[in-house]
Amino acid sequence: MALLPLIVSGYLLVFLFKLVEDLLQNVLIFLPRAYRDIPLVVITSEVIAALILFSLMVFIGFIVKSIIGKAFLQGLDSLFIAIPGLNTIYNAVRQVIDLFLVKKDSFFTKPCLVEYPSPGIWAVAFNTGEMSDNHPSGNSGQKFYTVFIPTTPNPTSGFLAVLPQEKIHPLNISVEEAVKMILTGGMIKQAEKKKNRAPVTAAVKEVRT
Repeated sequence: MALLPLIVSGYLLVFLFKLVEDLLQNVLIFLPRAYRDIPLVVITSEVIAALILFSLMVFIGFIVKSIIGKAFLQGLDSLFIAIPGLNTIYNAVRQVIDLFLVKKDSFFTKPCLVEYPSPGIWAVAFNTGEMSDNHPSGNSGQKFYTVFIPTTPNPTSGFLAVLPQEKIHPLNISVEEAVKMILTGGMIKQAEKKKNRAPVTAAVKEVRT
């Protein structure tokens, strides 16, 4: 599991490299067979394939960050979402990718503990910010916050709750640790070191006290 990201990334790079190399082989087919088998020609074609792949990755990365690239990606999203059957797979893959590209301005911001779905049962949630002056209780002196309670193992779905400040107990863990815990149904904490599990345990003890 620790090597899985490296294996997947390596497999993807090898796949793309082979794809570019095959395209170059289609160009070299016009050379006589004797020239194509020369080691120098083979090595040169592989080096050119690697340079082309690297250049394409840099170019695509630059385009994607531009306004035109963002508009193009939004158009592709709309196209794939509109295709029946394929949209389910596309949305699932997209959600998984978005989870590992968590940005600071996303709703995954401040991990916390809230009592849900009933008193005495604690759920890992995310504090998404303070409410406006329209407080549910009508008491302007009490602060209320919106809290997103994600579901397991798909944190992109969940429940939105409005809670008073005293009902929200911050967790001393990072957003990444909280997302991993939710994704794995709490199993990831067994693979972490004790120092990574301590904040969660301490927070629960503090809430119970």
